[in-house]
Amino acid sequence: MIETELALARSARSWSDDLHRFLADHGGARVRVTAMDPEDLFGETFDVLLIDDICSFLTPRLVELVKAGGREVVGVYDPAEFADGKDRLLECGVADVVEAGAHPDEFLRVIARVAQTVVTTELVDSDRQEAAPKTPERRSQTVLAVGGPAGGTGTTEVAIGIAARLGDAGRRVVLIDGDETNPSIAQRLGMPIHPNIRTAIDTLQHRTGPVTGAMHLVGPVAVITGLPNVTDWSEVRPSHVVDLVVEFSSLFDHVVVNVGSHIEALGLATPNERFGMSRRLIEIADRVIAVGLSSPVGVARTLRWIAEVDLLTAGAPIDVLINRAPRDQFRRGELVEEITRTYQPASLAFIPTDDVVERAAWDGTLVARGPFRKALDRWVDRFVPAVVA
Repeated sequence: MIETELALARSARSWSDDLHRFLADHGGARVRVTAMDPEDLFGETFDVLLIDDICSFLTPRLVELVKAGGREVVGVYDPAEFADGKDRLLECGVADVVEAGAHPDEFLRVIARVAQTVVTTELVDSDRQEAAPKTPERRSQTVLAVGGPAGGTGTTEVAIGIAARLGDAGRRVVLIDGDETNPSIAQRLGMPIHPNIRTAIDTLQHRTGPVTGAMHLVGPVAVITGLPNVTDWSEVRPSHVVDLVVEFSSLFDHVVVNVGSHIEALGLATPNERFGMSRRLIEIADRVIAVGLSSPVGVARTLRWIAEVDLLTAGAPIDVLINRAPRDQFRRGELVEEITRTYQPASLAFIPTDDVVERAAWDGTLVARGPFRKALDRWVDRFVPAVVA
């Protein structure tokens, strides 16, 4: 008889160690992994996860992910410690519950009951995939990642402008500030910092309401503002940001994401986690828009940024928008030659300097019609096709 394979979430209560010792002495099931955090579960094959109501990483989203892999979850609670523990576990979606003080035989009976529906597969964390899976609901050109090198290239303004044009064209669009090093959409548009991307992630992971409740509205654009404090990056898992983008991609025609300028450490065995959010957003993007400046230094930095991005994308087109570009056609020709000698972008366009942009920034409004909007709108109309139903 094949023994059921278990994953035990580490608990401060004694049931975990007691059950582990009992199974080692008497059999009936086999402990495959003891998880100190969610990452310990990914890449492992098991049938049933046992986790209690006080576990720090228990969320409805985790239960959902485990069940999506064909496994089941059993919740453990102590009614003497928390009277509502059983109810909270059932609200998370566990298949069954057992009291922490129950005899190991009772644990085994519950495990055997829920294991009948298990189809053992490997649980995959989107943080560790080469590229995140794109669900059937994801359509062409849904996720647009806008970024560029450090140095004030204007990526935030371009991301806002792209989203505004899509909204003006009657498309459902959400703009997300995914820059973990310099989130600035809230400041640029004069918005409060709450709710924000962390609010939306918590809502999605804990299933406490619709993620749209974390949005702000600016004209035709729905906006999810960025981290309220740059030090919060360590509290946000990149895979949870991916979950959020995928969720919004099922609700909107386009998701425009402003990503950070730093994505380095690609060649290291352990990539720099500081910039994991931007890397993952670039990986799942349907199109990447690289924003650079027109100076020789600006072009060189942009090309270096594109080289790193090109290693991350799974065949997604990379467009280049040169912001604050000179009007002189000779100078523009030199820039085209310099860029295309090193890299052939999916498109290359010039966005001219426009005083209207600065006035809008001071007022916290969308940019009015002028050279900037005219050039950017022309690019959007040509290269971001209408949604395919």
